[in-house]
Order: sequence, then C-alpha cells, then structure tokens
Amino acid sequence: MEPLPAPPPPASAQASEVQSRQQTVFSPAHPYGELAKPAYPAAALAARAGSYEAYMKINLDERGEITSVEPSLRGVSLPHPYADAFQAAIREAVGKWQFRAACLTYYKMGEKDGKMNSEITRVEFLPDTLDVHFTFDASGKVR
Repeated sequence: MEPLPAPPPPASAQASEVQSRQQTVFSPAHPYGELAKPAYPAAALAARAGSYEAYMKINLDERGEITSVEPSLRGVSLPHPYADAFQAAIREAVGKWQFRAACLTYYKMGEKDGKMNSEITRVEFLPDTLDVHFTFDASGKVR
C-alpha cells in the first residue's frame, strides 16, 4: 500500500511559486576610508636592509572588526633579518583600517504587473579573511 499523493496547491499558490524565487548574494568584506600604509621600519632603513615582501592574512569578525593579522599562506614571505619589524609595521597600519563586514543577502525575486522586483528578506553578517601583499622598497617606499 502506498501513501496517497498530497493534493495540489490552490491555483493562486501555484502561480506565485512560478513567478517568485529566492536568490542569495555573497558580498565579501572590504575596506573603506583611507588605508594607512605601513612605515618602513627605521632600524631597517638605517641598516640599509633593502626590500621586503610580505603576504599577510587579515581575519575579520561578523562586525568587520579585525581579529588578527598574520602571515598568509597565499604567498611566500622570504626570511629577512628585519622580518619581525616589517610585519609589526604592517600590523600597526592595518590595525587602523576599517572594514564593511562580509554578508549574505537573501532576496525574494518575483514579477508583479509584468515587472521584475526584488525584496530583501534577510541579511546575515559573516566572518571573513583577506590576503594582502605588501612590498617595502629599498628606498623606504611601501606599496
């Protein structure tokens, strides 16, 4: 014996299901405002330490606040006698940055009177990670 199929929904419900759908859009965290540049460490500059490249990972919470800044695995930061000083300069500068939090935005898409429309049904804020590449030139400039 098999269960009976559920009765079909009313015609009005069928029409609205056909004409509406859900869509989710992910927006990654991104900085806003002025981004402070790290200062070339004075001791490294005095020692003519040369250039240094660092790949750093910035971890953000669901409010867009920085939770940590650490070396990234997305790029190789080569050993350098002043690596700790360069990375400290990066952490100090990045600590001044501000971010809009990453989020998932849920939309209900539909058609009304022959026109497409959308309505935000929910926004969910998420933690996120950004990887940033910094280059310190031998001249003391930072990119």
